[in-house]
Amino acid sequence: MAEPKTQPTRASVSAYIDALANERMRNDCRRLVQMMTRVTGAPPVLWGTSIVGFDAYRYTYTSGTTGDWPVIGFAPRARDLTLYLMDGFEKRAADLARLGRHTHSKSCLHVKSLADIDLGVLETMLADSVQVMRARYPAEAAAGAATSGETRRVTRTAATEPRATQATAAAATKTVKRAAKEPAKRATKTPAWVSAKKTATKAPKQGVKPTAKPTANKSAKQTATRTPSTRPSTPPTAQAARPCVRRA
Repeated sequence: MAEPKTQPTRASVSAYIDALANERMRNDCRRLVQMMTRVTGAPPVLWGTSIVGFDAYRYTYTSGTTGDWPVIGFAPRARDLTLYLMDGFEKRAADLARLGRHTHSKSCLHVKSLADIDLGVLETMLADSVQVMRARYPAEAAAGAATSGETRRVTRTAATEPRATQATAAAATKTVKRAAKEPAKRATKTPAWVSAKKTATKAPKQGVKPTAKPTANKSAKQTATRTPSTRPSTPPTAQAARPCVRRA
């Protein structure tokens, strides 16, 4: 199964922000890093080449495709800042009305500048989104990695087993099924004592003379039956000649 293209990296988030050409965008990104670190308690991680993410969870589509994604994050774009609130905005109509100038899609919030919105409302929305996502995807043996720079994976219970463990379990199940079929196969085989009895019944009894006569006697009998008779035979022409009776 193919892995998602956007993966967490070990690249420096600070160096990435410092390399942005627009000064206002650089300052807005630094403020977002502080705010999102505060509401998640997780360090910023650069996902792919342009997304700054905080914390992580494992999603599973109905098709079976799985992957990791930040609980919240942002990405500086050419025209605006895109903020990711993965629980969406269906229940945030009141917050959006107080937020300020923005546009949004299913889980993306687009703002031109942080100066155009109410940062208090934004932080409340971010904190609430983190709380919803962590309740929706409970952490299962996911160690925080603030010191190592790795993301903490918040996974579903069904997806916590490593693939190697799942493969081992599948192999063990096949072995058990195969072992269960073995007694049935052995029961259908003919026992050794039955085979020996059948073989013994087919063997000729002792003291019985063979039915076949010697070849020499048979040849002598055949020669005797073929000896021509001493009586003179009628010539072929006499046998073939018959009176022609002409009818009136």
